[in-house]
Amino acid sequence: ISGAVFEAARNATPTADGQQGQGQGQGTQRAPVAGSADARRSRFRATTSVPIYCAPSVSAYEAGVAQLVRSGDSVLEVGCQLGRTTALLANITTASGFVLGVDMHRELNGKSGKASSYRCHATPAAAGLDPSRVHLALVDPWDTLALLSAVNARAIDVLAIDVNSLLGNDLMLTALSLARQLSRVLPGLRCVLLKSRSVAKVERQLVLPEAFAAEEGPVPRAWLPRVIPAVGVKEYRAAARSWLDRHPGRQRVLEIGCHVGTSTALLAEAVQGRGGFVAGV
Repeated sequence: ISGAVFEAARNATPTADGQQGQGQGQGTQRAPVAGSADARRSRFRATTSVPIYCAPSVSAYEAGVAQLVRSGDSVLEVGCQLGRTTALLANITTASGFVLGVDMHRELNGKSGKASSYRCHATPAAAGLDPSRVHLALVDPWDTLALLSAVNARAIDVLAIDVNSLLGNDLMLTALSLARQLSRVLPGLRCVLLKSRSVAKVERQLVLPEAFAAEEGPVPRAWLPRVIPAVGVKEYRAAARSWLDRHPGRQRVLEIGCHVGTSTALLAEAVQGRGGFVAGV
């Protein structure tokens, strides 16, 4: 398991003196100082969402299940294949737990007429699972009302999502938006486990401004390009200038969302005399 992504409690909201505290369940988004211009300009908001853990592979996904799921838990498995992961969930939750699997359809044969490599069983009983503790619902997980109807007011402890098995593609924004959407409508949810190689790749590239400022020496190639999430205009400008100052060679900057204003002027000043340029879109 590759660690908490975006919503992890590794960064808390600022304390009264502006320092980063160590809160539980706070997202990486930092609340702007009250009355500041950044509060008006930023699209980010403080969050108390549950942590989202990312697993880049099947083995990491199963390891995450073993670490995060407890005996007696109720688990919602989105992208359920009634395979090894479902069996592992049923085994860990024990007789006092419950697993609700969600899939969009149950066509066991693909377009070629051959057996699907994902959907091998039509029902939990056919997969050798206890149908009293493992249920399968065929609903569109993006249809929130239909999904909540399938949950039937049951308190869910852990949400496990494998978007690739639903869509056949590992779409990063689709996976994250589904995780955020469902985490907001399931009260009492403890954590989300998301199987996504694309999200895991972005997690390696993601570095908060204060962590980026403290980095020394070269970083692994897999971490490139670095992604610095800045909250507010001041942090955005400071992060951009910090990156340019640490790379004094010729720099060619592409600013998307350019207003030809103060930020653009600061970028142009930073590359002036280096033979670089700033292109705004």
